[in-house]
Amino acid sequence: MRRELALLTALAAFAGCSDAGGSEDEGQSETGSESDSESEATSESGDGDGDGDGDGDGDGDGDGTVEPNCSASLATGEEMRSLEVDGVQRRYRLYVPPSYDPTSPTPLVLNFHGFGSNAGQQVFFSQMNDKADAEGFLVAYGEGLQNTDGDQAWDAGTCCADEAPRDDLAFVRAMVADVTGDACVDPDRVYSTGMSNGGFMSFQLACDAADIIAAIAPVSGALGFPISQCNATRPVPAIIFNGDSDGRVPYALAQSSAEDYAAHLGCTDSPETTFDMGTVSCVTWDECENGSEAVFCTAVGMDHCWPGQPFCLDGPSTEDIVANDAMWDFFMAHPRSG
Repeated sequence: MRRELALLTALAAFAGCSDAGGSEDEGQSETGSESDSESEATSESGDGDGDGDGDGDGDGDGDGTVEPNCSASLATGEEMRSLEVDGVQRRYRLYVPPSYDPTSPTPLVLNFHGFGSNAGQQVFFSQMNDKADAEGFLVAYGEGLQNTDGDQAWDAGTCCADEAPRDDLAFVRAMVADVTGDACVDPDRVYSTGMSNGGFMSFQLACDAADIIAAIAPVSGALGFPISQCNATRPVPAIIFNGDSDGRVPYALAQSSAEDYAAHLGCTDSPETTFDMGTVSCVTWDECENGSEAVFCTAVGMDHCWPGQPFCLDGPSTEDIVANDAMWDFFMAHPRSG
C-alpha cells in the first residue's frame, strides 16, 4: 500500500509532462512548489558559502577549497538548501542517511534531474536515497534553472539551457563546497550521476570539474559537445547506461558518446563484455590512462528510463541491472587520483 501511494503521488507530480518538441522531459513543476514543512538552509553571499569572503570556501585565500567539517553534527534526512552564486539564488536537496558519522570521511554523490524536471522528482525517479541508506553516502540533488521556455535545465552543451544566462559549473562547485563545509565529505570520493539532461551534465563535469569529480555515471544521456572540447585535468572514469529504444536520446548518439569518451580516456584496448544478464549487457575499456576505465551498459528494449526502477513515463524500463548498485560499485573502485 505504501508503494502504491508513492506511485500515485509521483504520477500526480509528473502529470502534464510534454515532449517539448523532442526534448528530454521527466516532468515539470514550479521550482517553488516544495512542501512548506521542509526545512531550508540559506547562504547569502556571492561565493556560495555565506561568509562573504568571495572565494567559495570561507578561508578568504581565494583558492576555492573547503576543509571537510568532521566535527559538527548534521541532521539526517532530506533538506532543501539554498545558496547564492554570482548573485543568483540556487537550490539543492541534501540527503543525509541515518548511518552518517560526522567523524568519518563520507562519499558524496551529485544527482542531477532531467530537462523539465526538478530535484524532488529526481529523488523519486532514481530512488537513490535507498542506496544511500544501505551504503552510508550523502546525496545532493541539484535544482536547475529555467530556460527561456520556462523548463528547468542544465547547461551541458547542446542540451538544454539555450541562451538563458547561468553558470551551472559555478553552482556545482558552490554546492559541493556548501555540503563540505557542513559535513565530513571525503574529497576523493565526490561523484556525479544524472538522468537525461542530468547525464549530459555529468559528462560536462567530467570535463570541466575533474579536479573535484572522481567518476561519473550518466543515465539515459550523452555527450553534449565534441569530445575534442573536453579539457579535463585528469581522466575521469565513467559507467554509462542507455536503452536502445530511447525515444529522446538516440541510442546511436549514446553509443558514439561512450566510444568517444573511452578514446578521451586514452583507452587502448577493444571493449570486452563484462556483464550480460537478460536484456542488459555492459562492455568495458580498462586499459586507460591513470587506471581509469569506461563502461557502457546497453538495455535492449529500454526507453528513456533509469535501469532498476520500474517506474518510467516514456516506456519500458529494465530490472536486469540496477543502475544504483552498478554505479556505486564502480564509484567505490574509482576514488579520485592523480
